[in-house]
Amino acid sequence: MAKKTEPEYLLRIYPHLDERTNENSIVLAIETLEIFTSFRYEILLEDKREGNTIELKIVGLHAPAMLMPGKGPARGSRSYTGLKGRYAIRINKMDKEINEFQVEFTSKKIKILDNPNKSFIIARVDPLEVTKA
Repeated sequence: MAKKTEPEYLLRIYPHLDERTNENSIVLAIETLEIFTSFRYEILLEDKREGNTIELKIVGLHAPAMLMPGKGPARGSRSYTGLKGRYAIRINKMDKEINEFQVEFTSKKIKILDNPNKSFIIARVDPLEVTKA
């Protein structure tokens, strides 16, 4: 019997308006499902956008510069402008495991069209909940 893959991460896909520049973008935010009790870690990401494919590679965790205690998941994000139509969102874990989602972006909504069967990451179309430390 194959080992069941339990999700470790959450991918949130949501629109964002930069109040300073008044520019619309789409945020791809990854957070751990594990809650850290000592610090609010940052997920280090590398990203690449080619055509209608966006690849996010998880390369590690980083302790905050200011070692203020905080509780919550580790988080990392990237922002993109000009996303319209269907895109493949590919997430690479440090152990080289890859999950890919098919996502459609229109001016009115974001829709996840396809999810991987055995996924280490869950995708949702809601914004991050910002909590104060």
